[in-house]
Amino acid sequence: MVKIRAASPGVLAALDIAHAAPHSIIRLHDFGLLMHGRGYNAADVRVVIASLGRRGYAFVEGNSLIFTELGLQRAEAPASLQPPKKASRPKRHRMPAGLF
Repeated sequence: MVKIRAASPGVLAALDIAHAAPHSIIRLHDFGLLMHGRGYNAADVRVVIASLGRRGYAFVEGNSLIFTELGLQRAEAPASLQPPKKASRPKRHRMPAGLF
């Protein structure tokens, strides 16, 4: 069984851009502008591109960002990237230390 780590919000935004794009190839400049429109600065975009590369969703070739088949599949179903939330444990109410 392959364990999928939860994707960061930046990766989810990038996959959303990939899903809306007509082709799997996006110019880096255009990708940066689209991410900037979603509130990410240049440093954040570099981190997102590196994260996409580590996950195997996309790679950079020249001045283009090319999404792989895996990346396009994840872009179609981004909910599959979020692992199920763990049930919260009941909290214990304890007396503060040194009260007695």
